Amino acid sequence: MKLYKKNLKKLINGKVYNPNMEHDSCGVGLVVSTEGKKSRKIVEYGIEALKAVWHRGAVDADGKTGDGAGIHIEISTNFFKEKIENNIINNKISLIAEIKKASPSAGIIVQDYNPVDIAKEYYKNKATCLSVLTEEDFFKGNLIHLHKIKQKINLPILCKDFFIDPFQVHLAKSYGADAILIILAGVTEKMANQLYENALKLNMSVIVEVHTKDEAKSSIKFKDALIGINNRNLKTLETNINTTYDIHDILVNHNGPLISESGIKTKEELLEITKKTKIKTFLIGESLLKNVDKNSIFSVL
Repeated sequence: MKLYKKNLKKLINGKVYNPNMEHDSCGVGLVVSTEGKKSRKIVEYGIEALKAVWHRGAVDADGKTGDGAGIHIEISTNFFKEKIENNIINNKISLIAEIKKASPSAGIIVQDYNPVDIAKEYYKNKATCLSVLTEEDFFKGNLIHLHKIKQKINLPILCKDFFIDPFQVHLAKSYGADAILIILAGVTEKMANQLYENALKLNMSVIVEVHTKDEAKSSIKFKDALIGINNRNLKTLETNINTTYDIHDILVNHNGPLISESGIKTKEELLEITKKTKIKTFLIGESLLKNVDKNSIFSVL
């Protein structure tokens, strides 16, 4: 009771709670962390609290009408990056599972393409995050795909596209993206900086993608970014996992997570990279998409 009175006084003094307005709030719950740390768990507790008051005006007796109910949250900065960093702290591997219909190197990968169904399979197999291709010409993607997945799956989502204008960052955010990709080979240094700063202002995570040692050296200045080493040669479209090993040493002191992207086909290849480098995060698409149901790569999670 003493703690209750103490906290009540804090709420009143902070003008968060007014006992005179008690009658105006018939279904309000407050879920907070007393440790002063942002956490996704608080959001999950809020959702559970909301479920508990489902009958209190949120839905009428017919199950279709009512006042409506929801949660008001302060969204944790860099939800995408945070989840991966938590895995690194706990010595766990992170998998960014990619969703795409096609690619320039492979052509059509999934004939009967249903991005939401693929996302559900990835979620069931404990993927850490999702990467959704939204580029329309080469990958046959669409921002609508990302939006539909966001409505159904509670995982952080990378919007994977050719970002060449800051407007695209705001657009991706509006469709539900938690992170964007900046391909250093595809933009000027000035534009890379603009994309990066815009994303951080919107509380989005950023993956800065590199293909060469020179690009890796340039990427180090993006201190709050995740850095992705793409094993694909953009000129030949061929993949070579040795690219990860060649570039890794340049980035070994980067504060943020490092990611190995493209060309990883087996669980054994993935585990070999974790043994020889500090990399514990992987972005994999084609290998998963060709065998979503029974892919051994998921067993490392």
